[in-house]
Amino acid sequence: MYNSTTERKIKDIPDIADIDINRLPQELTKIYAQIVSLKRQVADGTLNFQSEILISGLKLLRKLANNLETILLTIPDHEQKESIAFVAATANNLIHKMGLDDEEHENLLETDSISAYIASIILFLIGNSQADAAETALSLRRSDAEGPTHRKLISCIICLATGEVAEIAENTLIEEEIFNADDLEETALNYLWREIGLGMVQIGQRLALQSTGERQNHFDKVIELSISDIGRFEQRSTFSGPYRLAKLLKLLEEDILTRAVINIPPPFGVNPVLWTNFLENLAKERPYLWENHKDVISTDFLDPGQSAVLTLPTGAGKSTLSELKIASCLYSGRKVIYLVPTHALEDQVNKNLRPLFSEFESVNIEFGSEFTDFEEVVGFPIVVMTPERCLTFLNINPDFFSRVGLVVFDEFHLIHGTNINKDRRSVDAMYCLLSIFNLAPQADYLLISAMVENGSEIASWISEVTLRKCHVFSSTWKPTRQLHGCLIFEERKIKELNGIINEHRKTATTKAPPAKLKNRMIIDPFCFFSLKNIWETEDDNDYLKSQILSHSTLLGIGDRWQLTSNRNFIAADLAVHFSSLGLKTLVFVDDPRITNSTSRKIAEALTDRHNSYHDYIKINQQLVDSITLELGDFRHSYFYDCKNVGVHHGLLLPTERSLIEGYFKSTEGSVVLVATATLAQGINLPAEIVIIAGDDRYDEDGENRQQVDPHELLNAAGRAGRAGLSSQGAVILIPGKIVTIQDSTISERWWQLKDDVFSKGDQCLTIEDPLEYFLDTIQENKDDLSVDQKNILYRFVPENVSHTASKDLLEKSLYAYKATIQGNKAQFDEQVRKLLDRRNELDSLTDEYLWQKEIAIKTGVEPLIIHELGNAIDRGGLESLLSRSVIELIEWFFTWIKDNPSFLLKIFSKHTTLEQIKKVLGLKPEAEISDITNRIDLMKDILQHYVLGIPLNELDAKIPNVNRPDRSAYLGKARKFVNRLVPELSFGLGLLSMVLLEKAKQNSIENANISWDVRILASCVREGFDSASKLFYKKDNNLLMRVETHLAFSQSLRL
Repeated sequence: MYNSTTERKIKDIPDIADIDINRLPQELTKIYAQIVSLKRQVADGTLNFQSEILISGLKLLRKLANNLETILLTIPDHEQKESIAFVAATANNLIHKMGLDDEEHENLLETDSISAYIASIILFLIGNSQADAAETALSLRRSDAEGPTHRKLISCIICLATGEVAEIAENTLIEEEIFNADDLEETALNYLWREIGLGMVQIGQRLALQSTGERQNHFDKVIELSISDIGRFEQRSTFSGPYRLAKLLKLLEEDILTRAVINIPPPFGVNPVLWTNFLENLAKERPYLWENHKDVISTDFLDPGQSAVLTLPTGAGKSTLSELKIASCLYSGRKVIYLVPTHALEDQVNKNLRPLFSEFESVNIEFGSEFTDFEEVVGFPIVVMTPERCLTFLNINPDFFSRVGLVVFDEFHLIHGTNINKDRRSVDAMYCLLSIFNLAPQADYLLISAMVENGSEIASWISEVTLRKCHVFSSTWKPTRQLHGCLIFEERKIKELNGIINEHRKTATTKAPPAKLKNRMIIDPFCFFSLKNIWETEDDNDYLKSQILSHSTLLGIGDRWQLTSNRNFIAADLAVHFSSLGLKTLVFVDDPRITNSTSRKIAEALTDRHNSYHDYIKINQQLVDSITLELGDFRHSYFYDCKNVGVHHGLLLPTERSLIEGYFKSTEGSVVLVATATLAQGINLPAEIVIIAGDDRYDEDGENRQQVDPHELLNAAGRAGRAGLSSQGAVILIPGKIVTIQDSTISERWWQLKDDVFSKGDQCLTIEDPLEYFLDTIQENKDDLSVDQKNILYRFVPENVSHTASKDLLEKSLYAYKATIQGNKAQFDEQVRKLLDRRNELDSLTDEYLWQKEIAIKTGVEPLIIHELGNAIDRGGLESLLSRSVIELIEWFFTWIKDNPSFLLKIFSKHTTLEQIKKVLGLKPEAEISDITNRIDLMKDILQHYVLGIPLNELDAKIPNVNRPDRSAYLGKARKFVNRLVPELSFGLGLLSMVLLEKAKQNSIENANISWDVRILASCVREGFDSASKLFYKKDNNLLMRVETHLAFSQSLRL
């Protein structure tokens, strides 16, 4: 489970007796795997302490811990100091994880000893593994110490590990507290502990950049005083506990200061005062640089003019590096654009940046691809948005980008695409990036992703485009380790179960297998763990077969009488097992509906677990009240009665998502989270165990199952372990197809998983330019172009508007760069020429219709539609429309769509949008456009009720059922309407707003004289307000949700 960097570190220790150092990483992993398997027996008190496996593991760990610490204390300047300390600490930590020590009665600080836990913390810090030190420290109870000096010293040690350096610096160790008139030896001991504490306070002050005056050698003093002659017979009094702790802290003192955040010098051209203030602020939460951070900062990465591609693994501290780069940009007087793939990640980035940058502002309003004349964000120094929003933003506010000094693209693998028919987002993301290249040539670029394999190629491309240096940082090191395993079954037992099924089928009287037969599919599951981080070998010694559950489980039988993996049932079984041991567990399933059924099964088994649900509700009562008003009743919330098990998927409301994530993070919150893949997109949640229920899922049509891409599986696996909370994590994949083992022979499916997924490591995705595939698809007859293809083409500027704009943009693409490098530039030029020809052919309007073409370029909507919309506005009367309310504009827009049904598919071109429109109208998937237009008044009414502020339970009742009614309490119809369809409808209303403003401009009507209802119509619709005044009221009062804003606004009018 150790990455290659940590493996080298482990192997760098001196030889110790008969230990095979070259296999030590695998042996330590094997012990951890056995700990995972034995935890239930430890908890139940059924562990066999005479087990040969247990005895040999303990013997190895104690040999490592004792010998290595002795070497370290004897030879403090040993050239392998970090390696020795790290392995010694790891050995102590694994002994602790076995749960064999009597933690309740062990004193942490004694006259002649210090606890192995205390030693582990300091050794991990010496070994440059702050995350492991923090995790160990959090397992200690501060109240364990007897006297005030003990308590304060232990508090300092814990705070040093967890990074709370300001608390150390403010610690007061009062001299009067050390005295005990009845016990002079205890007074002497307390004096030594206090001196150590004063030394730690001095470290804390230096780490927090506080003045310490003249430095005192507190640790040297303790080392000297701990051993002294007391008589003529050469007897020696030894306080070996303080002596050992002081020796370890002396080893640590100078090393830890070299890793201090506050010692990062100001980058070139950056205001040093502002930089130092920022570092002090950062050091309050994260005072230490990890080893990969130091490698990056040792370059000129932070200087203006330096771009970078970061492909560090999940959990490797990419956020810290991005925040340092953002500070460098801001404090040299420039703005920052921060691109993220999802609104959930947008929320997380906003929360992370807000405490660090006093200049940072954000609005609690969600923006997407819709046009809205919302001006506030133009003045922000940092703007966080999705690529879709950025595309619209750069068309509305192109001048903003002249002041941008840094563009951060988080999870930039979004630009990867090889099948634009299924997902247009990759094209939009790439087009967005290329557009920023044009508008912000002076900016630095920071592209971040844990998945990307060809980081060097991407960096070379960025360097070629910007004509400046672009670093690539692709270290595989991270502070956490994942033990990867695959669920397997004995082949003999599988054959036996298949035999039972076949025998029963011969005499069956039912079409499908009966429940009684399904209940006979009892089997013992095993996990096949890899002892190496990457499954790169075929050596039996690098793998471990282990029994996970102390009981049997059930496989399933499909409708065709075939044995199935029963993935979700077994995932729930495993989750119950691990969560009952107190391990935070994350379960990935492939459908929101499955999250509900799986979470219920797990929750039923955990009813006796103590939790802080009711206390958490009280603390977050404002959020709960907001959700209750929004839904109409709190029982409709996914957080309702979510005491031990939570769910996480794309149908959550933002405030719900915040509650569920916060509760899972809390110590006594939910112990299991059942989630869909949306959680894996950059959201950081602590989990010690990750269970992946299946390596396949239904395609977008819901008809066939397809394999999940390797980078998606590895991204989900990367959620196991979180620095400072759980440095080690285990990942168990339950394959969709049953994997079997017999003796030492494992089935073909395992080999496929090994070769296709787990042999690759986190950085396994080769980024391909989606524009390359788009160019390939449009080379034939124009009549074959899909609506999606046309919408993409409309974004390119036709040559009769600008002869070079589109060509210049495509010349900056990754495809162009690769074509040049590979000697295929002539072919690329020919494809671009054909693209421009196709774009020109689509241009059915003459040159006099310039404004229609410009809006088409900004929105991707056909110019003829924009022209017809403009004509309809003229017929309806411009001044009349400019004076209408949000409700009236919605009415007008849907009437226009009803009169022009062919425009529906061209404005709302996404396949998924059309599906949602049919669902909200109660239509089946095969319904025609005419069926939609016949019922479109219903969608208009539902949308109008939404912006008028009715709660979702009432909105849900207005949406017809397509098939059978939804019996769940979660208001699935209303949630899908709000989360999936309203953003698309707001795009259409934004188009109306854009054309109205253009028409007003042509008639010399200034924006200042146009109502906000027209100017921010799309935002009003998206946020659910029937007037701009309510939207501004929400923003100005920092309100969370739609219904509470409607009610509060109405109340304010009555005051």
